[in-house]
Amino acid sequence: MPIVRRVFALLLGVVLAAVAAGVFTSCGGDGGEADLLAAGEYDFSVSGSLELEFPAATTSAPPMGAGQTQDTEISGDVTLKMNDDGSIEFKRFGIEATVHEDGGSADLNLSDSPTEGSTGKTGKDGTQADIYWQADLKNREERSATNGDTIGGSSPDPPRTRHKDIEIEVDSRPVPFADAAGKTIFIVNRGKIILTREAGPQAQPTTPAPQPTATPTPTPAPTPAAGA
Repeated sequence: MPIVRRVFALLLGVVLAAVAAGVFTSCGGDGGEADLLAAGEYDFSVSGSLELEFPAATTSAPPMGAGQTQDTEISGDVTLKMNDDGSIEFKRFGIEATVHEDGGSADLNLSDSPTEGSTGKTGKDGTQADIYWQADLKNREERSATNGDTIGGSSPDPPRTRHKDIEIEVDSRPVPFADAAGKTIFIVNRGKIILTREAGPQAQPTTPAPQPTATPTPTPAPTPAAGA
């Protein structure tokens, strides 16, 4: 009889271990949703490269692919606002780059577009992004441009607590940046945007944590007077 009990206990332990492993996997131990970043704002550094195309200076509206292309390294930062429904907002872009134009170099700054916000969607299957920037180009003159069409991109990686990098592959289609008069300043053809989550505590969550409710102290009943 003791042998039967020991065999039963061993089999029960194996079954319980298998069940626990299945629960761990389904809850995020191997790519589930349990380790996705909670709702709140998180700071990321930005790196990567963009293939930019600059039209010829003598052509006011050149066809796509008519100018010189260059791979441009980018660096900077951005804040991701994670919402409860899996949607994300890209806020406070601050990206810098150096480009070559007309035989010289120019400073390129990319910030939030004043006309369209950058948004996306994330979940256990990855991340989708729709990015809109304002581009400020400075060399002999200063020019500003925005993209009317979205810079779309995707990544198989969602923002997780255990992964710090999200590599977004920019769709391989030309997206022009034009000034207020409609003149194309440059075109983004393709690229890769790498978001690296900054170390340290996250920013304040968008939903305040519930505060404990104080339990009122009961008021003692008055002591009846003697002889009452």
